[in-house]
Amino acid sequence: MKKLNEILGTKYPIIQGGMANIATGEFAAACSNAGALGVIGAGGMRTADELRGHIRRCRALTDKPFGVNIMLMNPSADEFARVVVEERVPVVTTGAGNPGKYIPAWNEAGIKVIPVEPLMTNAEYAQALKDGMLSPQAAPRKQDTILPGSTLYLRLPSDSAIKVVSPVLSRYHGEVSVVLYIENTGIKLRAPKELFVAPTKAMMDELIEMLGHKNVVLK
Repeated sequence: MKKLNEILGTKYPIIQGGMANIATGEFAAACSNAGALGVIGAGGMRTADELRGHIRRCRALTDKPFGVNIMLMNPSADEFARVVVEERVPVVTTGAGNPGKYIPAWNEAGIKVIPVEPLMTNAEYAQALKDGMLSPQAAPRKQDTILPGSTLYLRLPSDSAIKVVSPVLSRYHGEVSVVLYIENTGIKLRAPKELFVAPTKAMMDELIEMLGHKNVVLK
């Protein structure tokens, strides 16, 4: 079996985290030059041209492999998925959503895809998609229970919407962390512990009714 660094073409088996608003093209290039896999964090970016600029700056600063992290709740995720193909990015990592609909195009472009999937059934589903065993439209296996250590991701139109969802989160208080993506500013932040939740189907249904299905992701 090949080692991770052999698969990625890096000196060390280290993948730099794709931190939104921190992991710029310059940041990723520095990590790649140091022997890790540098990753551009697209989570806080708003447009395809912004991401394209970071990719080109990274490529100008390193001849080593690098990647792009796409947070799938970002409203520009579809455009970002196309840009990484057009710019021939070697590696793509994803989070906060199911990358299934993008994987065929990424595979065809020769991109190495690393979905961040903490639930084993979701990881198995992503592998099945990659292997061509399922279509991107197929639904992953439903979960009867919520696994400890999961994270709830919510995409909100503006920071004022925090006041709207807070009462719902408070009613289902627990130990699962909540990450908020504020659409109009591109900021991603972790909610305070008093808004951590014990997810139930009732809570998920309530949030989905308020925000829409694509804006509520439990992983």
